[in-house]
Amino acid sequence: MNVMSANFGVPMSENYNFNIQRQLTPSTVASLAYVGNVGRHLEGAYTLNPAGQAPGVNPGAAALGCTAVDLPSCDPSSFALNPLVYGETGYQATDFNSNYNALQFELNKKFSNGLQFLASYTWSRYFDQTSNLENNAFNDPGINPFDFASMYAPSANDVPQRLVLSYYYTLPIYRFVRRLRPLTDGWTLTGITTFQSGYPVGVFDSANTSLTCDPAITFYGCPDRANRTSVAIVTGNPRTYSFGGEPNYWINPGAFSIPAPGTGIGDASRNPFYGPGINNWDIALLKDIHITESKFFELRFETYNTFNHTQFLGGSTNGLNGGGIVSDVNNPEFGRVLSVVQGSTDGEGRVIQLAGKFYF
Repeated sequence: MNVMSANFGVPMSENYNFNIQRQLTPSTVASLAYVGNVGRHLEGAYTLNPAGQAPGVNPGAAALGCTAVDLPSCDPSSFALNPLVYGETGYQATDFNSNYNALQFELNKKFSNGLQFLASYTWSRYFDQTSNLENNAFNDPGINPFDFASMYAPSANDVPQRLVLSYYYTLPIYRFVRRLRPLTDGWTLTGITTFQSGYPVGVFDSANTSLTCDPAITFYGCPDRANRTSVAIVTGNPRTYSFGGEPNYWINPGAFSIPAPGTGIGDASRNPFYGPGINNWDIALLKDIHITESKFFELRFETYNTFNHTQFLGGSTNGLNGGGIVSDVNNPEFGRVLSVVQGSTDGEGRVIQLAGKFYF
């Protein structure tokens, strides 16, 4: 059964920005901007019939030796509503908030002296309590029904830093070998380079050891997260970072632990660390061969992921971004990266192609 809040409202978003632009040269403009956004009355969904009590503990069920899968029969009195009568009751409400703040810098050079480029850099932080309905409704960890404030953390969409460069440069080879202009003229180098931080990763406890949720009957995701240990979260290069003889780790799994039964939701924040980011170069070399002034062939040598940099898939394996990091603290491979970004131009290795066009 699913229930909608009597106060279910319309989500609200407020956007604001302030920017300064300055012309540095006749062809180059720099701009610096602050961009912000706040979201209010955002939609979220959670269980209306949790077991246990605030802040998300169930010591009574733990004393009886209950587990999450037999909780309704082992300790039905610990549920807010009779689980045999009401089952799992889902609840949709507009009780959640978000905020985004960014510093954006752009350097734009229009084509002159054979060169054109655009450099855009964003430094930002995006926090919320749930990143969309599916993020913390149908994916673990779900919204903690006892403590909404504990859900406030980096958004599943948070990308703290992003730098994108696009460039187009007519190579001046003809200046050095003027007698061979048919061969040395018409060469152009162009490309797009992207550097980006990874997405946050949500660490969850699939055993639901808080004993506040039965995954067999729950309408929405259980809220259980892992506990943080005294070990610092250390990220490493998945090519060389290994634990227990297994390669391809992104974090040290010892930084998290499974909470004892009935002792709580887990004290790790909702998205406690970030996954691997993007380091990608797409570059093309072009050559024009003119027949007449307006009719010419263009030969293209194009490379995607030019430097063959592996783009590991970040984000939680059950999260909003379809991530590739094992984020279930109960999984023996917790902390490993199991996949790369899909798509021939993203993460599966260098792609080279040749192409030709005829303009007339």
